[in-house]
Amino acid sequence: MITLEQLAAFFENGLNGLYNNPYIKFHIWASAGHVDEPIRDGNTVTHFITGNLLTSSSSNDANLLVMGANGLTLEFSIPVKRPRTTATQTSEELQEVVNGQYPFVNEIAEVINSYFQEAQAFTLMDGDDEYSLSFQAGTSLTGTVDLQPGIGKHVTASVSITVYFVKGGIISRDVSLTLDGVPVPYQVLRVGRSTESARDVYAGKEVSKTVSSSSAFSIDLQYPLNADHTTEETLSFLMDGLPNTAHFAALQYGKDASKRLYLMTIDNTIANAQGVTVSGANIALCEVVENVQTLNFPSFFQVGRFRFSVSTAETVEFVLAENCDYYLGGIAAEGNGSITAELTPDDFVYEEETDAYYVYLVTDKKVEVTSTVPFEVL
Repeated sequence: MITLEQLAAFFENGLNGLYNNPYIKFHIWASAGHVDEPIRDGNTVTHFITGNLLTSSSSNDANLLVMGANGLTLEFSIPVKRPRTTATQTSEELQEVVNGQYPFVNEIAEVINSYFQEAQAFTLMDGDDEYSLSFQAGTSLTGTVDLQPGIGKHVTASVSITVYFVKGGIISRDVSLTLDGVPVPYQVLRVGRSTESARDVYAGKEVSKTVSSSSAFSIDLQYPLNADHTTEETLSFLMDGLPNTAHFAALQYGKDASKRLYLMTIDNTIANAQGVTVSGANIALCEVVENVQTLNFPSFFQVGRFRFSVSTAETVEFVLAENCDYYLGGIAAEGNGSITAELTPDDFVYEEETDAYYVYLVTDKKVEVTSTVPFEVL
């Protein structure tokens, strides 16, 4: 089981890495501790900002898995006066109050706020067991100046932290989605696959069973509207209503999972605004049909086609001048350089006017395509 000492060490390393001050270090106690005395090395003194990590609540929500949430409180005692760390410090650097403020307290509080204001996800090992953890926290709140033995005048900074944990679990922060190569800043993401089932009426039994004839893949998103690519495409579909506009959606479900690429379209959209809150949207993405001729594409996409005299070719070889996502023969993939794609008779489109067969290639950017097979950009 993950202990408070392990969490204290994780927070301590994170804060020291962010502050990056060789003479002033954070030290967090998770059990009975004491005030850390300064350490002298020649003319250099290392001082410590001491913190205490306390458990305020704990819950275990499963009976087979070790999982739940811990409520934590982290309290720091910050000296009002910047401690003398080297012999070269000036009196101006060591003064206690500047313009009625406490500069050293503000400096340390900013480090604490910067570290804890962003939710984080990570893993910790407990023997052979791996735990997935994530935490979110309220930024530190500074109190009034007080006296404490060993520190003198100081201010207490307190941070409230909620740590979610599960043994061997998938943290939501490790689930990522991009739309046309741009990360989607979602609040809620739901991935689903529904099936179309029929009853087996020929079973000859009183107990009916079903057989699935097909399935549909979809991704539902809830996210705040902002100045990013997803918002632009969502509002474009919402206002203009151009159907069957294709997008490349790359989904990675877990940090160790492989990324899967799909060609999808926005199925439905609902945008909402209320009071002074940030406007948001709910959208659903669904896979689109393989017939490129029935689809619409964003203006930055490139649609081209290879020309064949017969429809019996089993592969097509081509070179992409730069890295991009592409769609060919019902397959969405990421590619760069030389590519060999397999073909089936269903991938060919016959055009009577030119008496030729075509295989369409869609890329998410304008990219040079070279091949021994004639290729044209539409």
